[in-house]
Amino acid sequence: MATTTINTGKTAAGVAFVTALLLALALSAQTGKPTLDGGYTILDGVYTVQQAERARAVYADQCSECHGRDLAAYENHILTTNEFTSDWEGLPLIDLFDKIYINMSANPPGRLRMSKPRQITRQEAADLVAMILWFNGFPEGKTELSPKPGELRQIRFESHRH
Repeated sequence: MATTTINTGKTAAGVAFVTALLLALALSAQTGKPTLDGGYTILDGVYTVQQAERARAVYADQCSECHGRDLAAYENHILTTNEFTSDWEGLPLIDLFDKIYINMSANPPGRLRMSKPRQITRQEAADLVAMILWFNGFPEGKTELSPKPGELRQIRFESHRH
């Protein structure tokens, strides 16, 4: 009688791989987005309208002095033109987030003096990115844009499908 031996190391690795794949597919189906493997863009709906709306108060208080009520106040500070979107084309969304969170918050050196400067939170910065995407006509999604750097690095700013 022949006996069969099973290599438990390979079997366990295979089970772990299949389990991870099924979990990734389940999460993708739940969020309505592809998995966080760098394979999605702002065209896939990475924010909610509620999140963009929530940013209005922060924008009015911290941003409108330079960018105006409609994000298009001054020539060098316009946030709603093809020139603006082309500046970010192909870059990870973390770059725009960091520009807002680090460079635009609480009067960094070289910035004009604001009447009410304060450091915004990471969540407020994510909400402001959502508002900018919304104003530029990018589609909303089913989940809010995360303020987590690792997740923001996985989203590319692409204004059209390639």
